[in-house]
Amino acid sequence: MKFSTIYIKPFFLVLTLIVTAVMAVSGTEAQVESRGGEHTVVYPSWDGIWSTNYGRMELAQDGTEVVGFYTSDEGDGRIFGTAKDYKFKGTWTLVREGFPTQGPIEFTISEDGLSFTGWWAFDTDLKTRNNWSGSKIGERELVEELSDVDYCLWRGAWEFDDGIFIFEQEISETQVTGQLLLNGNVYNLEGTANGWGLDINYENQIDAGSGHLDMDPSLDSFTGWVKNSFTGEHSDLTGTFLSGNLREDFSGTWMTDIGEMEITPVSSSGEINVTIENAVVGQWQGSLRTIRGEVLGPTLSFKWLIRASEILMDGSGELTMSDDGKSFNGRLWGTGGVDFTVKVKGFRK
Repeated sequence: MKFSTIYIKPFFLVLTLIVTAVMAVSGTEAQVESRGGEHTVVYPSWDGIWSTNYGRMELAQDGTEVVGFYTSDEGDGRIFGTAKDYKFKGTWTLVREGFPTQGPIEFTISEDGLSFTGWWAFDTDLKTRNNWSGSKIGERELVEELSDVDYCLWRGAWEFDDGIFIFEQEISETQVTGQLLLNGNVYNLEGTANGWGLDINYENQIDAGSGHLDMDPSLDSFTGWVKNSFTGEHSDLTGTFLSGNLREDFSGTWMTDIGEMEITPVSSSGEINVTIENAVVGQWQGSLRTIRGEVLGPTLSFKWLIRASEILMDGSGELTMSDDGKSFNGRLWGTGGVDFTVKVKGFRK
């Protein structure tokens, strides 16, 4: 994954690492075909103590899995990710001014395993990449597996086939809160992270359910299930990480193919109003208003009604923001005996 976190037991809270005086270069092996036949390539290991332009960093590697921590002017941070060949791709986390901050990293180790170059970014600004480089100053020996963790940091927006999870979680807490968009319905949720898993309960004014999710070791996907408490309906889920940005900014005026749309925030928790004074929805024309709307990750989900001539219709809508934040694609569904689907495209005015 790009941005989720693992919280490790003390002194990396799960690892017992012994500093050795040997500057040996060890690493992972790969079988490579060549004209001379098959031979073994040993890639340099990230395991060790490093001096970097952001302070002292200690890394522990077990197979392709790498975790560690570093000390910077802004505080103590954590690092985790996956090593492949000479590359290490992962995530950094740091509590800055009382708030958890994180983002992606990508390092490239030298052939002798004694230095690396690379970059880091904020998960809210992936295009701005900052230099991070260092050299190895010590070696450490891993004496426990890395698979035993206290809990993962689920903070961020995650998508799956039928909806979106929004998780809010502090780095030092196992408690998870947030919202769930499932089959067009929005729920508030609470959960507890334990090891690689997350147990959740979700509800709204008319429905409720529970579920369990398991983080993939890649840290960018999950598997799990949810179950409706009233109907007993059970659904398997497979999801992927979207962004550390919990809610895109849909506010403003949009030019759409059903009319000029005005989107106004109602609260900091993602509630919005959507209006179109002269909406054209299928064969109907009228004034469109939201009954209720919320932003979850890159998706705006809302219930709407429209007064068209002498009838009153209602339905649901869902809009998904583009990566650059300048346009969206979506659909409107009609309900209440007038079933239809209308595609919607919008551009910021």
